[in-house]
Amino acid sequence: MPLFSCLLDLMSLVKAHLTTLLLLEYSNTNHQHRIRLNQTCQGPNGTKFAASINNVSFVQLTNALLQSHIFGQSKGVYSPNFPVNPLNWFNYTGNPPNNTMVNNGTKVLVLPFNTSVELIMQDTSILGVESHPLYLHGFNFFVVGQGFGNFDSNKDPAKFNLIDPVERNTIDVPSGRWVAIRFLADNPD
Repeated sequence: MPLFSCLLDLMSLVKAHLTTLLLLEYSNTNHQHRIRLNQTCQGPNGTKFAASINNVSFVQLTNALLQSHIFGQSKGVYSPNFPVNPLNWFNYTGNPPNNTMVNNGTKVLVLPFNTSVELIMQDTSILGVESHPLYLHGFNFFVVGQGFGNFDSNKDPAKFNLIDPVERNTIDVPSGRWVAIRFLADNPD
């Protein structure tokens, strides 16, 4: 398929809409192996600092995720129920709640090959607003929108640049802002 045709499909026929929260927060996950080993992540009141996306803090495995999937040996290795939206909504750029309800797990979202994906990345103010540079391994993507404050799924998509979006493989989600990207899930690496 010509590149122009692929770009048109990507800009108009999005099949997977994902909204992610980029959280760095306090967690009571003392049982989590990687946090126990790193005592420099000490937070207040016996908590630890932990990163999470959509209220899920990733647990590192000894098995390779893609290899487990390809060889049909993924049962018990990961859970295919990664949430496509944040589980607990709040004012992400305002005063954070006392508990952000973080769960630990190895959860993935399995997409069919060549799925057009729209991903909204929202910065939060859990430990103060901070900038998050993000890299999408194995993919270039198109930056279709950016904005201040909380992403509004009813208003903000109308302002997306679907004509000539910038192509990148790394993007910075600035402090207290959101970024919308689109990509074609055509690289299983």
